Amino acid sequence: MQVPGGLTRQYSLCNDAGEQHRYRIAVLRDPASRGGSVAMHDALKEGDTLLISEPRNHFPLVHATRTLLFAGGIGVTPLLCMAQRLQAIGADFAMHYSARSADRTAFRDEIAASAFAQHVQFHYDDGDAAQKLDLRAVLGAPDAGKHLYVCGPTGYIDFVVKTAKEAGWAADNIHRVLRRGAAGHLGRRLLQVKIASSGRSTKWAPKKRWCTRCRSTAWTSSCRASKASAAPASRGCSKANATTATCTSPTRKRRSTTSSRPAARGRRARCWCWTCRTLSLRA
Repeated sequence: MQVPGGLTRQYSLCNDAGEQHRYRIAVLRDPASRGGSVAMHDALKEGDTLLISEPRNHFPLVHATRTLLFAGGIGVTPLLCMAQRLQAIGADFAMHYSARSADRTAFRDEIAASAFAQHVQFHYDDGDAAQKLDLRAVLGAPDAGKHLYVCGPTGYIDFVVKTAKEAGWAADNIHRVLRRGAAGHLGRRLLQVKIASSGRSTKWAPKKRWCTRCRSTAWTSSCRASKASAAPASRGCSKANATTATCTSPTRKRRSTTSSRPAARGRRARCWCWTCRTLSLRA
C-alpha cells in the first residue's frame, strides 16, 4: 500500500477470507514510526483513495494435526484469518494472544463474539501470574504434525521461536512473519543461494539500499556469481532460512543477474528486496 507521503508499506489483511468485497487492515500508531503508521493515522481520512497491490501470501497456513497461533499485540492481524479458516474446517488449534492490558487488546470484543472464541486465551502483562503465558507448557512435546505460527514485535517472535527450538521443535514446523528490517539478523553475511533450475550456487550480500519497487530504504541482496561457476538467469528467490534461499517463482525472461560478465553499458543490476520481496533495478 502506498501511504500518504509516497511511502510504501505492507499490512496484513485481517478480515475473513470469505469476504470478497473489501480488504481490512489494522495499523497501530507507532511513536517510533519511520513514517508509515504516522501517515496512516494523521494524514489519511475517510474517502481518500489509496494505491494498493494485489495481496501476497508471505505467511501461508499449512495442513497440520494441531496448530498453535501466537499473537503479540497488533501482530494478531494475520492470525485472525488463520483462526477463522481453522474454525471453518473444524481443525484442532489454539490461539494465545499476549498484550499489555485488556483495554489495549485489538479485536478483543470481536474475538470474544467469534465462532472460535473458545480456542483463544488472552495473556496480559498487567494481569495476575495465573494468566501469564507458560510457553513451554503450551508448546508441549514436538510432533511432526504440529505447527506453530507467530507474529508480533521482534522480541516476542524471537522468544517464541527460541523456546520452540529449545523444546525440540523442527524448524519447518515454526512459521513467523519476516518483518521490515528483519533481514538484519543475517548479520550482513553472504547468503548462499541455490538456483533451482540448475542446482548451481551464487552468493547474495544483504545491504540497505533504496528499493525502486517499494520506494523505501530496505535490506536488499545483490546477486553475484560464485567463482566456481556462473549461474544462468535466476527466476526470482524466496527466503528459505537465515543462510539459504531457493529460486522458485517465475518471472519474465531477462539477462542473467548472476553472470560473471559485466553488464552492458547503461544497464543497472537488479537486486532482491527483502521488504517487498521482488527483484528491482538497483538504485
